[in-house]
Amino acid sequence: MVMLSAAMWGLSGVCGQFLFENYHPDPVWLIAVRQVAAGLLFLLYMSIKGIPLFDIWKSGHKNIKELLWFTLGLLGAQFMYYYTISVSNAPTSTILQYQAPIYIVLWQAFVRKRMPEGRELLGVVLAMTGVFLISTHGNPAHLVISPAALVSGEVYNHTIQFLHKTRIKSLLPRD
Repeated sequence: MVMLSAAMWGLSGVCGQFLFENYHPDPVWLIAVRQVAAGLLFLLYMSIKGIPLFDIWKSGHKNIKELLWFTLGLLGAQFMYYYTISVSNAPTSTILQYQAPIYIVLWQAFVRKRMPEGRELLGVVLAMTGVFLISTHGNPAHLVISPAALVSGEVYNHTIQFLHKTRIKSLLPRD
């Protein structure tokens, strides 16, 4: 299932790039169509499995909060991913999105009041080095991707960091 999900994510980025290059849709329109289609497929799946469609509204405040989290948070992440593709390309957007764990590691270090461990620190350094090399080709005086792509990629990463922070808040140990 994980491999299928990763393959579908990669395919969706390439399809998004194809649409942006050939048909020039607005990223907002593309995300809206994508989210509505995904929602309808999910409702169809629930119907086939016999899961009552409206039980989420009966199960209390927690599920409604999660519905808002998925709707607002994931929609923001999806939008920034596709917007970055629209101003650059799918590989650049994907590489920029892989910076998100940097912010998660740094946030966890801050919350837990400890420095990142060796492997975590190595991952942060390697990810930052990779993005630096991709966006400058090793020359800090020359940016080879558009500033809009770099900024939207960073906004995406902060959206993911926010999602992570708000989602796991209840899982962190209380000191």
